[in-house]
Amino acid sequence: MNKKLWWKNHYAEECLVFGICCILCSFYFFAPTLFTFKNALISKSGEIKEVETYYVQVSSSNGIYDVKSIKAELQFYISGQPQLYSLKKNIGIESRFEMYEDIKKALSNSNAVKV
Repeated sequence: MNKKLWWKNHYAEECLVFGICCILCSFYFFAPTLFTFKNALISKSGEIKEVETYYVQVSSSNGIYDVKSIKAELQFYISGQPQLYSLKKNIGIESRFEMYEDIKKALSNSNAVKV
């Protein structure tokens, strides 16, 4: 066998083994964060302490032109819980996101919530 062809095959096999190991490690380390089963979730319940909606203009640039859009965010706290619960969505060029406004109104009128 040609010496040049032997080295080429040798490095191709090493790269294949390295690639397979990278794929297996990514499934082992990152799959639990990507896929969560329903029985692994923990529910929190309580009264709404504070609920608010925010609209923030975001922009990104790819070097040629700037892209501007608006991000809608619904944030709320539950009494007795230190966590901030947040829902975010890019709404494009709309000025308001009615779905988050309806959720905010429903949360403000309710006396208990379960997350």
